[in-house]
Amino acid sequence: MAKYNYRQLICHLEYIVAKHCCNSNNLSRYFRYPVHYKKNGEWYYTKGKYLNNAPRESLLSLHYVFGSNKLDIGKALSDIVRFIADDIDSDTDSLENEIVGSSFGGKETMYYNEMICRMEYYVAKRCYNNSYSNGYYYRYPVKYYSEGTRYRTKDGIANVPTGSLGTMYYDFGANRLYIGEALCEIIRFIIDEYDCCFELLEEQNDDEIKQIRIDELKQIFWDSSPSERIELLKRKEYADLFPEYVKLFKEGNPNERYD
Repeated sequence: MAKYNYRQLICHLEYIVAKHCCNSNNLSRYFRYPVHYKKNGEWYYTKGKYLNNAPRESLLSLHYVFGSNKLDIGKALSDIVRFIADDIDSDTDSLENEIVGSSFGGKETMYYNEMICRMEYYVAKRCYNNSYSNGYYYRYPVKYYSEGTRYRTKDGIANVPTGSLGTMYYDFGANRLYIGEALCEIIRFIIDEYDCCFELLEEQNDDEIKQIRIDELKQIFWDSSPSERIELLKRKEYADLFPEYVKLFKEGNPNERYD
């Protein structure tokens, strides 16, 4: 039987990721990067070891802030757990084998490095940049070393050989996150702590996911100027969310706020 319920699992995996952060001026000293989360409508953050106070409904709001970039680690870990549970062959003896088994209904063979690279992509694509007025999600570039040469992948899934997985990292200004080491440790943790590593999921509530997205859109909207809001309202997802504002702009009252 698994030792952790779903909330405890995600919180533990988050800590594994967070503790692989270091300052680019001192690469030998790792520290626990602070994680932010929403609880009962209020925002909190912790520098402690585990998220003991974060309820299950807060998991999708877990994120790190790196300057103008926000990394939605809660959503990324949810994607990773679902990927492991659904797409990797449950008959595989060990996820650390060179070949971890069939995936996607047995249609293709998945190698260990491919699995880690797929997991890295699930993390990287959850990066949100708010330096522009509308903000946007994008695939954050991952860097790695292979045979003494540094490579960089900024689109799609990286093709990193097994021997180089531990060198994968993200540069966030003065901070560096060694995501490759973290993901390999996540696999070791799942192997050690779960009799069957595929019995991980309590399905995420679709309503929870939708509400997180609504909260994100609202925050972008409130942080925008009146002229920027006009542009946002040309997009259907904002127009559907703020019908009152569509009416206000048509009437020439863009500064009045509806909650």
